[in-house]
Amino acid sequence: MGKDLAEEIKQLTKIHVNYEKISFVGHSLGGIIIREALTHLKSLRQHFFSYVSLSVPHLGCRKNKSMLVSLGMKYLKRFKKDVVISQLQLDDEKDFKDTFLFRLASRDCLHWFKNILLVSSPQDSYGPYSSARIQPKKPSGQSKSDLICYQMAENIWGKVENEVVVRLDVDIRSPER
Repeated sequence: MGKDLAEEIKQLTKIHVNYEKISFVGHSLGGIIIREALTHLKSLRQHFFSYVSLSVPHLGCRKNKSMLVSLGMKYLKRFKKDVVISQLQLDDEKDFKDTFLFRLASRDCLHWFKNILLVSSPQDSYGPYSSARIQPKKPSGQSKSDLICYQMAENIWGKVENEVVVRLDVDIRSPER
């Protein structure tokens, strides 16, 4: 899907040649697809302006707050053989470092943008809060999963220098009646 998006963007930039800035807005899996597309758009990077991420599970979805969501993901992975769910749970390869999301974090292109906005919510039951913020807690124990997520975040932010990064938390609770 990322390669397809990149091809569409290349075609659009050939048709509409009078552009100065290119910005992206992605929600959930869409943000991952955009990041994959970016790896195929290096020739346009001087035009990249803003990347807006809305509850995107940048570091995957290994842990979920909702039992219903966890069960749904297990079902899709086991019975539907859903590749995307395996990728989001960092189960698509035996070694974490060979997983799609880890490799994407290692070649991330967010540093090409002038502005990066990460919108997240602590109440989100689909995408983990720290994953959407690309800000996992520093691992204190021996949890391999926590260590890998931390390393992924380090890989992404290791290339970001002068860009403006804003993390915006949104309260999505329903008002009480």
